[in-house]
This record gives sequence, C-alpha cells and structure tokens, in this order.
Amino acid sequence: MRHKRPDGTGPIITDGHPLIEDRLTALEARVTKLDGGVVPTPPTGTPVPSSIDSTGKTDVTAPLTAFLLSLPQGSTALFPANGTYLLNSAVKLGGRVNLTLEGQGCTLKAGGTGFNENFSLLYFQTFPGTNAGVKIRNLKLVGNSPTPGVFISGKEGQHGILVDGGTNFEISGCTISNTYGDGIEVNSGANGVHAHGNTYTNIGRNAVSVITGSNVEVDHETIGKCGYCVFDVEPNTKSQPSSKVSFHDNDTGQWGNLFFALDGSNTGAVFSDISVTDNTSSKALTSVVTGPGRKTRVTFNGNKGTNPGTTAFSRCDQLVVKGNTGITVGLVDCPGAQVGPNP
Repeated sequence: MRHKRPDGTGPIITDGHPLIEDRLTALEARVTKLDGGVVPTPPTGTPVPSSIDSTGKTDVTAPLTAFLLSLPQGSTALFPANGTYLLNSAVKLGGRVNLTLEGQGCTLKAGGTGFNENFSLLYFQTFPGTNAGVKIRNLKLVGNSPTPGVFISGKEGQHGILVDGGTNFEISGCTISNTYGDGIEVNSGANGVHAHGNTYTNIGRNAVSVITGSNVEVDHETIGKCGYCVFDVEPNTKSQPSSKVSFHDNDTGQWGNLFFALDGSNTGAVFSDISVTDNTSSKALTSVVTGPGRKTRVTFNGNKGTNPGTTAFSRCDQLVVKGNTGITVGLVDCPGAQVGPNP
C-alpha cells in the first residue's frame, strides 16, 4: 500500500485499491519510457548571469561575450529558456575548447542595421586561438533583415552562425531566421562541422554555405524560404578548396536562385567528395556544378523535387547522378559519368 502524510507529502495513498495501483504503475512505466527508457533530466551548466539583461531591451553583446570567454575549457553555458538577448554586433569567440552553448529555446536577436559578418549572431573566429569541440544547441537566432527571405546583393554578410575555422562543431536543434546572409556559413578551412535537426526560415542568402572546409555534414534539417540557394559550396578564390561535404535527408522549401551550387563563382578551386543525397524540395532541384577546375567524386542521388528542373554538371570525374525525380541532367566534360535512371 502507498500512503501520503496529512501534510500532503510522501507516497500516494492507494490502500491497495487495484485500479488505482494499476493506473499509477502504468503512469510510472510511461514516464520511464520517455527518451529511450531514461527519464529526461534538465541540462546542467553555468547559467548566464542574471546581471546580463535577458529581456531583449538593451544590447548585451559585450557582457555576454565576456561571460562566454571567461568560462573554463570544457564548460556548458546554460541560457534561460525564456530569455532574449539583444546583440548589436556579433558574439565573437576564439580559443574555446569543448564549449557547449545550451540554449533551452533562448533567443539571440540582432539589433541595429548591420549586415556584414561582424553583425552575425555567433561568430567563431581563430583569434586569439582556434575553437575545437564546440556544441550549439537549442538556440533561436534571429537576424535583422528588413526583407526576410529576400537576397540583397552586397548585404549578405550577416549569418546566424559563422564557423570561421576550427574543428569539430555540432549545431543542433536551433532555429535560424531573418538573416541578411546565411543560416550557417563554414569558412577558413573549418574541419568537422555537423549541423542536424535545425530549422531555417526566411534566410536572406543560403541556408548553408561552405566557402572552404572539410568534413561538413548537414542532415535532417527543415529549411523554409531562402533568398538565394539552399546549399552552396562556393569559394571566393581558387585557393579555397573543400572536401567531404555532405547534404543529405533534408526537407527544403522555396529558394530564389538555385537548390544547390558548386563553384558558382567559377574560381577553379579544387573539390572532392561532394554529396547531395536524399533531399526533398517543394520547388525544383535546379542546380549547377560549374567552374574551370575539376571536381572529383560528386554524387547527386535520390533527391526529390516537386517541379521539373535542370541540373548542370561540368568538369567532374567520377560523377554519379541517380534516382532523382524531376530533373533534366546536363553534362559538360564529365567522362565516365554514371547518370540515371532519374525518374
């Protein structure tokens, strides 16, 4: 029998009543089945100090940056679940090792009118040292574009998260919206970036851009309107290669220019092991793989578009394009390409 003290605390009274016992036992069993059989526990870490305004009324770029830089390596920064932090410029972090930003649904909101990289929400840079082992979870990152989801040439530098060098980043459970630029940009040879389970809405340029990086994986993302491209691997110069970049199992929406682009600026940089597979688009899969340089092991498989579109590939070795719906394939100088069937 389960009893409860008169003050209302302690075990529940059942007095052996079989119906109550059965229902209570079933309820307890359901709770223990949550999250794979383990009762979820709240995340732990060092809370963002209450002295930093979390109402979104005042700019907190400086104190929030200082707090995150002050944490010992290997720390978790715990953001308040219902907080909003106004940032009039980027939170720039460098030299952070095994830092976790546990957002709990907290909002980082861009203020002012800035639109270059210095006005991104989170900017992981290489000064005063490179970052490694950074996890960004469950944050809401809101840009300040006056025309959400619309590409504005010359004003595409503000990103939700800028990974500018470093190793082993994981970005998950975040919502990114209203940026002038990209949801996530990977640059400066960053190695090991995994973005998964994020949501993008009204992105000014691309959902995800890789300027130069390696071992980048983007999967199981929900992507709404993008002003330019959904996925873009596009260096600025010939000396910015990328390798082992994979976009797979993403659900994508409307875009203004292309579904996917590789070297759209025609730099001639070196690319290898670029994969776009098993994505769905509510628009066409119109894509270009171009540029004067050769691309090795490009795979475009199993993607599904709602409307007909053309995918054009040039100067690719070991190209595979199979199992896609709604595409017409164009090839230029792609010897031995494996194409089709593409129903």
